Amino acid sequence: MMRLLLSTFLMLAFSMSFFCAKAQDERAQAMTEMPDVQPETRDLKWNKMKHEAHTLFLYGDDKDVEKAAEKFFEDKYDVKFGNEKGMNAAVGIVMNDIIAETATLAFDVEKEKDGCRLRVVVDLGGRSLNHSDHPQASASLDRMLSAFGRSFYKDAYEEVVKEQEDELDDVEKAMSKLVKEGENLADDQQDAQKSIEKKKEEIEELQQEIEDLEKKINTLEQARQDNTEQQQQQQKLVETQKLRVNKLRQVAAGLK
Repeated sequence: MMRLLLSTFLMLAFSMSFFCAKAQDERAQAMTEMPDVQPETRDLKWNKMKHEAHTLFLYGDDKDVEKAAEKFFEDKYDVKFGNEKGMNAAVGIVMNDIIAETATLAFDVEKEKDGCRLRVVVDLGGRSLNHSDHPQASASLDRMLSAFGRSFYKDAYEEVVKEQEDELDDVEKAMSKLVKEGENLADDQQDAQKSIEKKKEEIEELQQEIEDLEKKINTLEQARQDNTEQQQQQQKLVETQKLRVNKLRQVAAGLK
């Protein structure tokens, strides 16, 4: 049971690591093009009222964008945000760089493909800040959102560049390892080829030795056959000579 739990945990850890790495790659790929920090307007119903929301698409995690936006607005206007009807809202503030009226600044972040969208609403006490009625103030708000986008991307690009530099270091190390393995394989292949050539030379030498020995065997066989014939002829001479010697001995014995 313990082994099964450990195996399951390792599989889950691997899967999470894989999907995190994939998400990082997709994010980095999306950010290889210069990001657009031009705000767009979209209708948004909030707090029982239709608003013209000033929005900005950002490559990034929605939680990171929400946290960065909250800090950006809090630092800029010295306010604290609370949750109101599903949005982060700061009530009763004066946004002097946008419009000289008491306002409620509200925002939220929606997930979208490859990133998320920051949506900002400025409620002027029952009236929504919009381009038709407040062209200059809306332009100022758009510039502020563009500035936020650039500041967010500055931090995000530092993080992504660091991640991708680490990834580059990893793939370069893997490449160096493959190159070294390739060099070793080439050396091994060259050594094997030299061994083959040496063995071929040895085989040729052995083949020549075999041919020489076969010739020697043939020569010795012929010499052996010649020797056998000579033995037979010599045996006849021996037998003839024996007969002669025996007769001479008999004659010599009869003279005594």
